[in-house]
Amino acid sequence: MENSYKNYFETIYSFHDDSHGMDAFIKNKCDAEMLAIIEAISKELGINKQIRLETLPAREGSYDEWLQTTFYANIIASASLLVSILALIFSRIPVKPYKSKIDEENQILDIESKKLDIENKRLEAEKRKVELEILKKQLSAINEEATRNSIEEINKKVSMLQDSFFEILSQNIYIKKHLSNFYKTLLDYPKITYISYSHYDINLNLIDKKRTVLKKQFKEFIIYSDILFDYDENARIHIYAPSLVKGKHKWRGYYEKENIIIDFSMKDTDFKENIGAGLINFRNGSMIDAVLAIKIKFDETGNESSRSYSVLTVLQKIDGEIFTETEQGKKFKEQKNSLKISFLYH
Repeated sequence: MENSYKNYFETIYSFHDDSHGMDAFIKNKCDAEMLAIIEAISKELGINKQIRLETLPAREGSYDEWLQTTFYANIIASASLLVSILALIFSRIPVKPYKSKIDEENQILDIESKKLDIENKRLEAEKRKVELEILKKQLSAINEEATRNSIEEINKKVSMLQDSFFEILSQNIYIKKHLSNFYKTLLDYPKITYISYSHYDINLNLIDKKRTVLKKQFKEFIIYSDILFDYDENARIHIYAPSLVKGKHKWRGYYEKENIIIDFSMKDTDFKENIGAGLINFRNGSMIDAVLAIKIKFDETGNESSRSYSVLTVLQKIDGEIFTETEQGKKFKEQKNSLKISFLYH
């Protein structure tokens, strides 16, 4: 990249025996988890295709690794933020959330309690998305001003946003799970005593303080639940096989975002009642836009093992060029707009 800028992320693995070697399998696993987190953060910031990552030779230290990010001036603030957030993600001990009823093992809940719990999780996810969009607009403004500001001024402006971005991105389920896998891999590695992380600018000036995580703190980053939830609030599904009879029968359709055919539960009772009353009919090519809950299970190694899908709210039904918005879809849109307004004025 010509006329490009650089940032540096340093990771130091410190060992009790002062050696400089590290188990190759453990190191490769840690690298894979770290790169997955970088990819997830850069996607959220919209710069995943605009940066280049390279490893650099180790400097003095126990096991000192440097990761260089290269990028153009038009995303200088975003790229700097990426590395700043990376240091926070890996070093700031997560606050343990309220344990949801739905996450309790072997807990039998009535349908309404489950629906309420899922809805609360969905609302929290929606709040984070709205906040993230607002913050990204502020970040975009800093990128646009980059040519008129010094590196120091840009870093100062970025530092004012980094905590807000961290609060949102640290709740990303993929980031949380890869971070958990990273520290779980290292927890039983006997020679490691701590890890430290540092962020440097193009001139190798330390941008923020070095952040250290002791081995006894590794377990604080580990997620022991094997189930996480994600939400797609504008999922388009081509209906292949609607379940038009009462009961817990699955629907089948093509989910555009993941480019796969899925079986899913229809949890929108209003939509099902309208089908039963003959107010909604399906024909070849019918589609729905919906709020989709995705239940993701992980195996004992921390890798994803399965997904199950549930439509919580049908926003609209589509037949060719005819778009029919549902009443619950209108309510959802109003709720979403009011949420955006509340964030703008608070």
